[in-house]
Amino acid sequence: IEGRQQIVERLAEFDRSNLIPFEMLRAINASRPRSVYFTRAATEGLNGLVIAASTRNVSDVNQYEASLRALPEVQTVEVRNLQPRDDGTTFTLVVTFLPGAFEAALAEDALQTASR
Repeated sequence: IEGRQQIVERLAEFDRSNLIPFEMLRAINASRPRSVYFTRAATEGLNGLVIAASTRNVSDVNQYEASLRALPEVQTVEVRNLQPRDDGTTFTLVVTFLPGAFEAALAEDALQTASR
């Protein structure tokens, strides 16, 4: 019972937070080269997203980084742990969004929730 209560409390905490990981992913996915695959994603703080990714074309990493820097909702982009492998390259992408970058999405979500 305690374990289930903790899960319920975590879900309620997430629901009350302003984290919107799917909006973050949607924003960075639009400019993602076809060769880049996300293998793991996690939020970091209120405005950050950490992505573990892989690609067979290492030049696409630089192209993707540059296109992310050009997005109006992105504050910073950092590529970490670029590791060449036999079957391609793995890397970590750390994206920090501007505070309030997704306020419109939050407002829309609140309106949809209220209308239910």
